[in-house]
Parts: sequence; C-alpha cells; structure tokens
Amino acid sequence: MVISRNYTSTGVTLIELLVVLSIITIVLGMSVSIFRSFGEAQTLEVAASGVSTTVRAARNWSITSGMPSRVLVDPDRRRVSAFGFETVAAWDFEDLDGIAEGSPLQVGKSISGAFRETAQVTGHIEVCKGSIGSAALFVNDGAAMHARYLPRYNMKRGLSAEAWVRFWQPPWQSEDGVEPHGGYSDPRREMKLAVIGIPGSFEMGLLADGAAYLEIGDPDSAIDGIFFRAQTEGALVFPDRWVHLRVTFDGIDVVIEIDGVEHYWIPDGFEMVDPQDWPITRGEVPTGDGDLWISHPNR
Repeated sequence: MVISRNYTSTGVTLIELLVVLSIITIVLGMSVSIFRSFGEAQTLEVAASGVSTTVRAARNWSITSGMPSRVLVDPDRRRVSAFGFETVAAWDFEDLDGIAEGSPLQVGKSISGAFRETAQVTGHIEVCKGSIGSAALFVNDGAAMHARYLPRYNMKRGLSAEAWVRFWQPPWQSEDGVEPHGGYSDPRREMKLAVIGIPGSFEMGLLADGAAYLEIGDPDSAIDGIFFRAQTEGALVFPDRWVHLRVTFDGIDVVIEIDGVEHYWIPDGFEMVDPQDWPITRGEVPTGDGDLWISHPNR
C-alpha cells in the first residue's frame, strides 16, 4: 500500500507583512494618544476639584464667621491656599477727628481700638490728615503707641496685618554716589520704619529705601533662635503718599502686597544667593514676650 502525502507550503508576501505592521503601528499610536489624553483629563479634573474645594472652604469660613477670607493661587508651585481671618486688633484713629491738624497728642493718651482695646501714646505724635479722616503722625524715633498683650494675640498658625501708611524718606546723600531707583543697594535700606508688631513675634514695616518687610521671630536671637525677614526691593512704596500695605504668613508662604499688588521678596542678606539655598520659613509664629506696638520707640 502506497500512501502519498502532499506537502503544501503557505506564507505571506512582503507587501502583506508591511500592511499588517502599519496597521499595528497605527493602532498602538492611537492607544497611546487616547491613554495620554485620559491621564491629562484626570489630572485636570483632580486639580479643578482641589481648587473648588479650597474656594468653597474659604467661602464657608466667611459665611460662618462674617470675616473676610482669601484664596491664593500659586501656579509656579501648583499650590492653592485659603486664608481665613479673625480680627484680633484694629485701630482707625477716629478719636482724633475733633483735634486740629498738627496738634501734638499728650504722652499717655489712650487711643481706642476694636474690642474696647486701648493703645497709649509714647513720644511725639501729632494729628494729621489721613487717606480718609484723621491719622497719626509719628514725628521722632521715640514716637509709638503700645497696647498691652492679650491672649488672642497668639498668632501661632499665621497672621495677616494691614495698614494705610505714608512715610518720609531721608534725602539722598551725594557722597553715596548715584541714587538707585529700586534694587537692593540703597544704603537707606538699613533704616527700618516699623508699622505694627509684637517684639519677638512679628513685625511689619517699611525700609527707608521704599521697600516693605515682614519679620517672623526675634532678630536678637537670630543665631540661637529662629528668625526670618522677608523684604521686597526698594522704590516700591513712594514717599509722601498714602499706600495700603498688607503682609500675610500662613506658616509656609509669605505674601507682601502694596496697594493690592503682590510683590516678589527675598530673605534679608540673601540678595545674591540662589533661591534654592534660601533659609526655610519657620512653620509658626512665635508668641513673643511683649506688648503690641503701633510703630516702635526704636524704629
């Protein structure tokens, strides 16, 4: 018996192989594109949800407390922060409306503030015209107002301080060379003009070159303790003109605003240092060990 087997060889042509490979490549490309688009959509949805949650938290705080709140969006750090505020002290100098402009205030005179708080006058302070109504003109280095420390001044979790200010700038000395306009080289930068603060806790103020600053901690214990000063460049605050100054610290970031505009700041002494090597801002505001001062006898 003879058995015959027929062997048949099958295969694909080169053209067929190229067509199949092209189809596979197109399908894979579509899959990667669809997956990437899905991932970006998920990331955008998560980010939008985070912003919405933060804004809602700030809104709820304002509704329940009756106090303002703010939302800070930092696209560079991809961070959204909500600030809820509780007023712990405020002075508006309405008590001075009936006093003639230029009249000196008696040392020891009490100036009424919110919550029946009072601040006592020290040094030479005169009545002057404010942005609205009356204001206090602090004439010499010893001029200030101080209010006794209260437990609610403990701003460990952060603070926001604001004031309408107008300052006198010392004249430029010709021996110092060409007067700078901005930057960090003006020698008048060494003169601090305190606006409000608690010694050892915080201080907001101006530098005589037209910069604004915020100090956290005690400068006298900068070596042993923790101290941080954020300050803007000069010539941002113009002399002899009323401006609105506000500083905010939430335990992580510092925000310095002049007339509602946020300005870039650097740590004191780190003007020529890469930002990656800057000191880390402390996570809380120390309690301090003194009264609350409007201006300061030494600054």
